[in-house]
Amino acid sequence: MTLEQGLDAFVSPSLENVEIDLDIKLPGREEELVAALRERDLVGRAMISTMELSSIARIGELEPKLRRGWSYPKVTKEWSSRRWAKVPVLAALRVMRRRLPNIATQKLTRLGVSAMWVYHPLISPSLGNVCRRAGVELIAWKIDEEARMRALLDSGATGICSNDPQLFLNIRAGG
Repeated sequence: MTLEQGLDAFVSPSLENVEIDLDIKLPGREEELVAALRERDLVGRAMISTMELSSIARIGELEPKLRRGWSYPKVTKEWSSRRWAKVPVLAALRVMRRRLPNIATQKLTRLGVSAMWVYHPLISPSLGNVCRRAGVELIAWKIDEEARMRALLDSGATGICSNDPQLFLNIRAGG
């Protein structure tokens, strides 16, 4: 599916009220994405998120009304799936989790983002407080376990990215 085909789906009746997040993995397509959102009048219900700080700034220059999200950490590979890397990755995550609230305090306002998308093991109540004080949504990614979703919401996450939307219905229903 092309970018245009994907965005066209969000102007059809079944998805006409759904908000969208476009996650840029590599810089360089900011103009194309902003233009495609404008052409479909989707700027008001879209967000572009990225790990690339230069892209966050460029999107703000191109379309100040477009919500921007900062994805953290900046990763290029799924290191935790490699057996030899599990112990070093767990150690690094502990350090990052402890440091992230201070990093967020320093950067969130300066970046001008409306959301911070964070790899779920890095979310803590302290980070939740920082994001709340900054007026920034804290969105956890990728969780497909209901108990973990509940724990993240209790820690201050205001959104969750999942492969299983049915879990949200269970949480909403109090199940």
